[in-house]
Amino acid sequence: MTRRVELPAVLCLIFLSAASPVRGDGIHLSNLKDDETIRYPVPFLQGTIDDKSATAITVINQSSTRPTKELKGVAHKGRFKALTELVPGPNKLVLRSGNRELKVTLNYKPQTNSYVVQVIYMTDVTGNTKYQTPKRNDPQNYRDKLDTVMKLMQSFTAERMNDLGFGRMTFNLEFDNNGRVDVHLLESPYPASHYYEIDGPPLYVAVRTDTEKKYAAVRAKKAVFTAFTRYNPATGKLLGNSVRGGEWTAVCGTGAMWAWPSSLAEVIPAFSSRAPIDTRLVKDDSDNRSTVWGSNATWLAAMLHELMHTWDLPHSKDPMDVIAGRGFIHYNRFYTFVEPPSKAMPRSYEFPDGQISYIAPMSGCSLKNSRWFALDDKPWKNGNPPRITASGPSGDILIESEHGLGYLGFDVKDEAVAHKSWGFGEKEPHRYLLTAAELKELAGTTEVRLRALDVEGQLTQVETKNLKR
Repeated sequence: MTRRVELPAVLCLIFLSAASPVRGDGIHLSNLKDDETIRYPVPFLQGTIDDKSATAITVINQSSTRPTKELKGVAHKGRFKALTELVPGPNKLVLRSGNRELKVTLNYKPQTNSYVVQVIYMTDVTGNTKYQTPKRNDPQNYRDKLDTVMKLMQSFTAERMNDLGFGRMTFNLEFDNNGRVDVHLLESPYPASHYYEIDGPPLYVAVRTDTEKKYAAVRAKKAVFTAFTRYNPATGKLLGNSVRGGEWTAVCGTGAMWAWPSSLAEVIPAFSSRAPIDTRLVKDDSDNRSTVWGSNATWLAAMLHELMHTWDLPHSKDPMDVIAGRGFIHYNRFYTFVEPPSKAMPRSYEFPDGQISYIAPMSGCSLKNSRWFALDDKPWKNGNPPRITASGPSGDILIESEHGLGYLGFDVKDEAVAHKSWGFGEKEPHRYLLTAAELKELAGTTEVRLRALDVEGQLTQVETKNLKR
């Protein structure tokens, strides 16, 4: 038996996977249960408030002494969305809106997975850590910004994987003793001008090469942010900017870092600010929204998109998938209910749930087998990845997997168009015959790039047209 989930089922999965609501005095938490254990520090909270006129909700972590002890979320027409930061162990939370209150306990058990994402801030040879900014007194707190945005990506990924029925699987980050993301500072051997002379794929390759010379750990994907990214108003070009990912390294420029939130308390304001972007000083790359909130909507999930390429995912045909060509530009909607006016849309926009960035089934079903999503260390088996061969002259394909087949992905023109996966109590097959008729039905063609992933996280991919018959 196989499992194949198509796009119309996504919202159904979201509601089916919701936890039984935790009810309090007029506040109901719908996506988490009391005494639930979380494997990452910043869970996303959502639910309903009986008072439909409420516009805010406050989450107080009575078990924390950190600056994030108290965070304000947003409410709209009887629904709310909020964040909180947990400390290891039990966390006693109080959700409060007006005179309504809900108490709930969440347990934070840090991951033990040794397959991690390393966060790297790369400067040029001078060691200059300053990012470009239009603010006169910008604190240049890049570590705070990277701590915030990486925790958000980790939390979003967990929630969206849970929406697909896989539980809150997500990637692991390196944290220091204070629970902050460990940001590695990498000084390039070259001046910024070296990177300004190259663009596109060559720039990505140059940054990746410099990074992997120092950070060569095979259990670490590298999330690299380039401090030397600069906008030249005279030419309209953003120099030293690469937004690409693959193999071991994902790279993202910092042309919009000035607008990123520096703390969890700033997340909602960052996605709500109508302040215009001064194009005399910085690049407006906001998908024609020309506002701070639009810039953050465009940029804050760009690194997640590129990291997904390092986890062997191609672009997706699903337009709202974060790994789609522009699916990540609606990431802001996950944390809000209404988009403020912008150049692209002069009126506020109350978007439906189906227009919020998510992880589509064809992507999430692959990630569930990834070693980077395992949560805990385990004795992974190496060697003998899936074997893909032609089976006779009819176009049938045989996939053999010593460890068990977890996922098949079908790509057309470098874009994922369909998938098959196993799990949910089903036994993963060690041998699967993919007929030409089934392939044509799934992908619309028999000429695809076929990705086969086993349950040990080992990948084999081939172009079916190149299989010898």
